[in-house]
Amino acid sequence: MTKIEIISELFLDFNRDPYKNKPLVEHYVKRLYECDITLLTRAIKELTNERDTLPRCKEILAKYGSFESKVESYRNNENCELCGDTGVILGVFIGKTVVTSLNYLPEGEYCYTSVTGRCSCDASKNWSPNLPDASPLSCIREYSKSEKLDCSMGASLLCTEINKRSRSCEKAPINNISRSTLELKEELPF
Repeated sequence: MTKIEIISELFLDFNRDPYKNKPLVEHYVKRLYECDITLLTRAIKELTNERDTLPRCKEILAKYGSFESKVESYRNNENCELCGDTGVILGVFIGKTVVTSLNYLPEGEYCYTSVTGRCSCDASKNWSPNLPDASPLSCIREYSKSEKLDCSMGASLLCTEINKRSRSCEKAPINNISRSTLELKEELPF
């Protein structure tokens, strides 16, 4: 349903012909152009149930504003080195195991990042209070310091690097013989 159809139905609900009142319908459409269709429909339905006369545009906008979510977003005054101003702490995982060492090489599994908890900065207020307070692991902090990044970006970069290292160390076949088989043959005395 388009906004023109919604407003035409509004006019019909109050026994006004939208074709005879075309300039007024166009005025309503122009004023309500920025509104979301689902919330606008909800606001108009409530106003038609409450009133006996055609509601004005500003009354529709006031009702629409009461439905529109007013989300406060919190921002940090200074850059947070722990979360990169996202408000959440990322951890590096392989399977269900948390990576706690930079030298760990997974076998056959991909490395990924996931949220482990909320940071202690102001941006964490944007996230659910059900998330536990957390701080990045020491290996992620060290890696991020060495790369001169915040810990959130450092966790993502570390995850990518571990995936690259694990893929480069995979045993690739050489002439239909794996590297591990070649290594075993080299140790044989004959």
